Amino acid sequence: MSALSFPVKDLFEIIDVVQSSDDDRLIGKKIIDTYQKLFGGEQSVFFAPDDGRGGFTDIIKNNIDEKLNRNYKEYYYRFDPLNLMHKNVGEASKADIVRNIDYESCRKSEYYNDFLSPQKIHYKLLAILQGRNGVLGKILLLRSRKSGNFSESALRDAKEITPYLANALENNRAKNELERKNGLLQMIENNLGTGIILLDKSRRIIHVNDRAREICGLVKKSSIEMMNVQDIHPAFMEDFSDMAEELDAFGSDVLSLPRRRVFRNDAGSFSVQSKLVHDRGGSGDSPLFMINIDEVDRIAEPAAEEHLATFNLSEREKEVANQVVKGLHNAEIARNLYISEVTVKKHLQNVFQKTGVDNRAALVYALLSS
Repeated sequence: MSALSFPVKDLFEIIDVVQSSDDDRLIGKKIIDTYQKLFGGEQSVFFAPDDGRGGFTDIIKNNIDEKLNRNYKEYYYRFDPLNLMHKNVGEASKADIVRNIDYESCRKSEYYNDFLSPQKIHYKLLAILQGRNGVLGKILLLRSRKSGNFSESALRDAKEITPYLANALENNRAKNELERKNGLLQMIENNLGTGIILLDKSRRIIHVNDRAREICGLVKKSSIEMMNVQDIHPAFMEDFSDMAEELDAFGSDVLSLPRRRVFRNDAGSFSVQSKLVHDRGGSGDSPLFMINIDEVDRIAEPAAEEHLATFNLSEREKEVANQVVKGLHNAEIARNLYISEVTVKKHLQNVFQKTGVDNRAALVYALLSS
């Protein structure tokens, strides 16, 4: 490493944070705080990769007006010659990982007069955190025309330390990804006997176990070797799709509770639970969803009986409740128990009242939840 114009301990401090934290937003904030301190600038921004869409729309900022930030993301990014929110094609060369931009020649443009000038932005320093497999983030420092351009020593030092920072960030993400996978594998081991499908919110299958492949093949009435999304019955995907849409619309602010339903066709009755199993609060990693599928006949009786024992139900009400858990309709329950549909409805209303629910889906969830 060449001689730096600032204490080396400042570099070691930021590398330590980058290597040890599992909070990507904290890391991004620490990076721009340090670059702003070392190299100057009235404002700073960190562009982090988004959740698998190939862009850099997760923005962490210092001294940037929220309205102007929103305007940039919705409109002005189109005119930014740096294409900061776009996916980079190929790798940045060592000479290009740090760039200095002077907007003197753009002072007559709409982008300069309507967006940059109101924020007193005239000079930019862009540092690219280039990993082995792509760009890990983009650091942007901003200065006014009055403050003057970034110094040659600032550009030299930024070019010197940025690769070290990129390496630390890549190692951190590899470590966190390994821990994440180990945790998911343990979760899978704890659910042996149940069909498990892991998907990201773009509907890409991350993992599917043999039991899930077997159940999907049973419903599809054909053997499945290399499973894809088209092999999964839409009823198994419905709750997951709703949860993924809510996460897209509301972000990490949405409270994503597990959802359970019973699906029945001529292949059998299946309990389907969908839940968010990986969400690190906007850390940059794509959230994962787990769909658990099981044949109701295998789990309904013991699971339902265990929970029914906590309610003051009559024997007949317990029988009706168990039939509901199996996915049967009132007419089918009436035939199985040799009673009328009117009687089934009466028993079901009593069950709803005693269990504190008001519909069949809520009853199934109450009786099968652990």
